[in-house]
Amino acid sequence: MAGLRVNSGPYTARNHVVNVTLGALLSAGLLSLCCVNYLLFHVVAEIFIIVIAFSIFIITWNLKSVIDEKYFLLIGIAYFFVGVFEVVHTMAYQGMNVLPWLDANPATQLWIVARFLEAGSLLLAGFMIGRSLNYYLVFSSYGAVAALLGLAIAFGYFPACFVEGVGLTFFKKLTECVIVLVFLGAGGMLWRRREDLDPYLMRWLLVAIVVSMLGELAFCFHGSLYDVVNVIGHFLALISFYMIYRAVIQTALVDPHRTLFRNLKATEEALRKVNEAMERRIRESTEELREANAKLWEEISHSRQSQVETVQRYMHMARKAKMDAVARLTRTVASHFESVMKDVAERGEAILRDMDGGHPLRRHAEEIVKAGETTFSFARNLEAVGQAQDMSRKELELNGLISAMAEELSQISGDGVRVRIMAAEDLWKVKADPGQVERAILAIVRNARESMPSGGELTIETSNIVVDEKSGHEHPGLAPGSYVMMDISDTGMGMNEDVQSRLFEPFFTTKGHDGRGMGLAMAYGIIIQSGGHIHVISELGDGSVFSIYLPKA
Repeated sequence: MAGLRVNSGPYTARNHVVNVTLGALLSAGLLSLCCVNYLLFHVVAEIFIIVIAFSIFIITWNLKSVIDEKYFLLIGIAYFFVGVFEVVHTMAYQGMNVLPWLDANPATQLWIVARFLEAGSLLLAGFMIGRSLNYYLVFSSYGAVAALLGLAIAFGYFPACFVEGVGLTFFKKLTECVIVLVFLGAGGMLWRRREDLDPYLMRWLLVAIVVSMLGELAFCFHGSLYDVVNVIGHFLALISFYMIYRAVIQTALVDPHRTLFRNLKATEEALRKVNEAMERRIRESTEELREANAKLWEEISHSRQSQVETVQRYMHMARKAKMDAVARLTRTVASHFESVMKDVAERGEAILRDMDGGHPLRRHAEEIVKAGETTFSFARNLEAVGQAQDMSRKELELNGLISAMAEELSQISGDGVRVRIMAAEDLWKVKADPGQVERAILAIVRNARESMPSGGELTIETSNIVVDEKSGHEHPGLAPGSYVMMDISDTGMGMNEDVQSRLFEPFFTTKGHDGRGMGLAMAYGIIIQSGGHIHVISELGDGSVFSIYLPKA
């Protein structure tokens, strides 16, 4: 991700030098104009403010499908109407003679309305961080408010702000103070939501708000429309508009993927915390089970056989309870993860659609889409682990399914492994999803192949069994009934008891960084969701047998 940062390095340093130089030249030019003719200075300064306001709107409106944070879109709409009031304010300014029948009061009223609209919008935008936005409804609402304020000024309903020979009215000074407080509230809201915004953009916005507050304080104390305090106020307003413009440009044009990657990082951190919480709960549950098991051994009867059967049943129930807890947590993670990654892929595709073939960031956008699709597929596997898949269960001939998979099983096993299929005659049908059962078989076969790095033998055997009260101890975890059993055995390295106890936990792997720990967990989820059961018998150096039980149809 370091390669995607555009606000660092020599190129940006040169840009800063250019920006500072241009800013200094612009300030010197405006000061020169002010010394020669204040009215000309005011017109030029207002033109800059108007151009910046409309530019903010044009950029945000046309890139609304790309900008991830709708905060900036609401600001863009607000600055359109601020720009409209600035245009009328400039035309009505005393000395312009565009509207010669007006005195200095309407221009001051229009300025107050524009400032209040700006401050209120920045405060409102803080509440919209992370929320959806109906662009057209917001635009229409701003249009209605702007029309009402304009009519109030035109027909004399708006309180006077400037009186010839007296200066600023009490209402104007009070309103300026209120606007300062609204700006302060907007800054406080931004600071409160700072975890949801990029720090670089946060700095631009906060400094812009502080500069706006200083400008409004300056406008509280000017005595005429042409004094030094008025000049200072216009300079600060121009600087504030420029900073808002820079924040929008950085988000929409220079670095549009920055917010997306930041959201991805936040999602990754949230998933990490969920995973830590899941592991902690598993450890706590395991510790509780150890304590319960210790108490249980103290209460075992004199019959050794009865002791073994009781312990087996209890351990199976405990393991099932733990796996159920893991499945519930995994379902929550899978649902959130799938939703987020689907959104990432869609946003990446939206960025791609707006980029031409030679765009320097296109390759990164393509990587975003590819990563989103890969992780979305991973989330689908998590659904299997969490037993939350949509299954299409129907009557299934297990022998026929295995026979159809024979060639694929041989390819997975490789040349060094001999595959034997021992299909029972008159095998009962089961009711299951063929595609999901096939996924479970392939996951177990891949695990068996990896346990035989030097080759060996893989056997798949089917049979019909009936479990009753007497034979229940031979098949721990199975309720009485009729089942089709499928044994998948290998001559591999085998497993110790510790590995067997965690074999079906998601993310558990004995292969270090080379494994994801999802295959057997997914197989377990599929079999359990199909109403069946899976049991493993293994010893180190003596291979493993995975017994799958599916209820008779």
